[in-house]
Amino acid sequence: MKANTVVILEDTQNSLGALCQRLEQSGRIVHRLKISETALSRTDELRPDAILVHIGLSGTDPFTLQAALRKKRNLKRTRIVLISAPGRESIQGKQERGFDHEFVQPIDEETVLSFLDAGATARLLLVEDHAGLAEATQEFLQSKGLEVRLASTGGEALRAAVAFQPDIVVCDFRLPDISGLEVLSALRRNPAVGHALLVIHTAFPTAPEYRLHAPEADLFMSKPINDEKLAILLSELHRLRENLRGQ
Repeated sequence: MKANTVVILEDTQNSLGALCQRLEQSGRIVHRLKISETALSRTDELRPDAILVHIGLSGTDPFTLQAALRKKRNLKRTRIVLISAPGRESIQGKQERGFDHEFVQPIDEETVLSFLDAGATARLLLVEDHAGLAEATQEFLQSKGLEVRLASTGGEALRAAVAFQPDIVVCDFRLPDISGLEVLSALRRNPAVGHALLVIHTAFPTAPEYRLHAPEADLFMSKPINDEKLAILLSELHRLRENLRGQ
């Protein structure tokens, strides 16, 4: 399922015409609204799958705007993307302050579409031996549109990865048979699945020994996965896909 409804909130309507056209060509319904209290209420009524916030003027604070959007009843789980004018990048701290991603103009329309599609088209293999946590995480991810396969051991994960061809592998550090590091190392060496985003999922993601002995891991993430962490996963998946496309 794609992000079928997109709202573009702008403080100046003069530079996103090509993007709007491309979004509509992809089958999406696009609403362009000038930033105002009325526009925020209208956005809440529309219940969009994604909101693109375009800030072109110096007097508009994007973080205050996204905080107001997050308070709306129907927008708490909507993906909110910041489009910044050159020289006004807000990359540092964007995720912890509520944005799921940021693009800086000039933007490539296909790159934006790729990001909007990333979550809807992603396959995620979750390797977790705690059944309750695995099932709860699977339910959460599926509610966000991801296709999820579960594995409870390293051996099961290696077999499932070849059959499932995941875009993302989220692997527990400690498993009943082999370690999560061994799982990721084997996956990275396998050309059939080595393109995937490989993530260590642990209660201690900042432990230095994990990072020292896990060069195969693209990310270290604490349990459990929530909206903020999913945004990071999808942002990194988008970045990985763009890098692969450019090779």
